Amino acid sequence: MVNVQLHDSVAAALAAQASLQGLSLEDYLSRLANGGDAAATPPLSAEEVDLQFDELSLDVPPLPPDFSRADIYLDHD
Repeated sequence: MVNVQLHDSVAAALAAQASLQGLSLEDYLSRLANGGDAAATPPLSAEEVDLQFDELSLDVPPLPPDFSRADIYLDHD
């Protein structure tokens, strides 16, 4: 194990970044040291993606069955 001395503000900033990523400071620094993106998060599962889409979706009525591009461009030739 190696001890590294950092200014308090640097240590606090690193700890804050680690916390934002849900990592311990040691894991965060390990990712940085290994050339990885310390801010990288694991990919979302299909269920997590579905949940995010559900959260972003609007509750609006569907388009009519006979809706077409021509309905959008009524004022164009």
